[in-house]
Amino acid sequence: MKIQFLSLIVFLSVLLVSCSKDENTESGSGSTTTVKTTFTGRVYDEAGNPLSGAAVSAGSLTTTTNIWGIFVLEDILVASNRPIVTVEMPGYWKHTGTFHPQSNGVSSTTVSLFSDATTHTLTSSTGGTITTATGASVIFPADAFETTSGTSFSGTVQFTMHHLPVDADRFLSKVPGTDFKGKKTDDTVTNLISFGMLGVKMKDGSGNELKLKSGKKATINVPVATTQQSTAASTIPLWHFNETTAVWEEEGAATLNGTIYTGEVSHFSWWNCDMPGGAYLSGYVKDCNGFPVFGADVYLNNYGWSIYTDISGFYSGYCAPNYPLNVFADYYDLLGNSYTTSGLSIPSLAPGSSYTAPDLIFTSLGCGTRISGTTVDCNAQNLNCTVLLIKDNQLQNYCYTVNGEFSFIVSDTSTSAFQIVAYKGLYSNTYSVQAIPSVDNNIGILPVCNQTNINNNVTINFTSVGIGNIPLSLQVSTSQVVQNGSNTEIIMSYYDSVTTDMADFRIITPTYAPGTYNWNGTTTTISGYVYYMGQLFTVDPMPTSGSTTLTSTPAPGGNIIGTFSGPVTLLSTGAPQLQGTLSASFDVYRNN
Repeated sequence: MKIQFLSLIVFLSVLLVSCSKDENTESGSGSTTTVKTTFTGRVYDEAGNPLSGAAVSAGSLTTTTNIWGIFVLEDILVASNRPIVTVEMPGYWKHTGTFHPQSNGVSSTTVSLFSDATTHTLTSSTGGTITTATGASVIFPADAFETTSGTSFSGTVQFTMHHLPVDADRFLSKVPGTDFKGKKTDDTVTNLISFGMLGVKMKDGSGNELKLKSGKKATINVPVATTQQSTAASTIPLWHFNETTAVWEEEGAATLNGTIYTGEVSHFSWWNCDMPGGAYLSGYVKDCNGFPVFGADVYLNNYGWSIYTDISGFYSGYCAPNYPLNVFADYYDLLGNSYTTSGLSIPSLAPGSSYTAPDLIFTSLGCGTRISGTTVDCNAQNLNCTVLLIKDNQLQNYCYTVNGEFSFIVSDTSTSAFQIVAYKGLYSNTYSVQAIPSVDNNIGILPVCNQTNINNNVTINFTSVGIGNIPLSLQVSTSQVVQNGSNTEIIMSYYDSVTTDMADFRIITPTYAPGTYNWNGTTTTISGYVYYMGQLFTVDPMPTSGSTTLTSTPAPGGNIIGTFSGPVTLLSTGAPQLQGTLSASFDVYRNN
């Protein structure tokens, strides 16, 4: 079996972000009241690739991202101010942030995760300097490391270090805490303006966490972005990130040496060079018809502010006070066409103040072609649900509706029809439309009444002596049935975050019909990849005693249902061979 890249197709377990207006405002901390909201968003890696299978938690609920890195938590109760959201995935640093909850509406966020891969090594006895490609560095003294229990460590220290300057791509989605709230040494809370931050983790060769010894300090050097060098102060407070409260806490200071802030720290998490008292700037970006524009990039003073608009066209962030500003927005559609708004002059803002900017308007975006409609339930009542815009089997846009209404900007109407896919739970509907240029192509009412399970899962248990039962799950994006000679192959494809590609899990039977088929290694077998202990393993079935049962074998448009079980070997390069029993159930939508 080989890993293949397959085009994304319509029916996928997709959880999407809101079409509604999100009334984001500056929020404080310490709220004891709660609100009900639907919380949605997307999770990426540092390079902007969507991450599938990331666990997102807010309130009392947890969900996982789909193949496009999209998640939704419906109708959750969260704190009315600064609710905490965590995002976790093997191989990446845990992200702790906040979001602005829209009471009885839809809230959204975008998160980019940092890789946990080793970037540097040092010998503990000698210490030394580790430096990023962007020029940030940390200088460690000799014999400065110990285990979390306080035992002195001797050997090779493995580091993961990330420098995050304010001009980094997707800066805001990468920032721990999200909203730049800082607690000063007098316990008062302030807004912060970052001049760059640095995150460091230290481990031994077995992956166990290490820390600095008591009394030892490391020197951090954080470069100031070119766009901030003219406003950088000679000294600046240092702040470390508290992952429990999602608040930056003041501890120490750094001195500006040329264009680099230098300071000493006694422990590591994220360290941030910040000036307190930032001013809060917010506003909306709209197209020429007054509709919100999602994914526009907002700029300040001709450099990327790295603030992206959410699904309601809203943007917000902190900017330097007492400094004249000019704000404008850029937008690139999926075809690479670029659009720019006119600039707005923003007056100098006082520290700690808030300012709502006039709307930024694209005068040539969205002026003509649009696809819109209203989703309803089986009783003809407006339904809040997920809506996809698909063209040529590729996702073009998406939203989570409020009051059932959706509207998409369409820039390319030259070839093929668009598909509108709406679903909630097990109910869905699909509508095809050839968009007519320069008009609102309103498809009218779209009932979401067809009971089709499009949340495709293969649930697997691997049991091995001395290890016990290990639950595994494949979030299948496509499932197709093909003939390979006289055999039938059911090919289930899912996103593999280890190789960042599509992986196949294949069920082979002599015929595509209900029945139980004993494994023989040729006409009846299984093959593919599964995850175990953070690694991707090839399944090698032992052919004499396993079996596959098919209970539902529909044509395209139905769900393939069945089970399989039997003894297997899991093989992975550089990992031990594991023998045990693999048992599974599957209920997946057949695409073709």
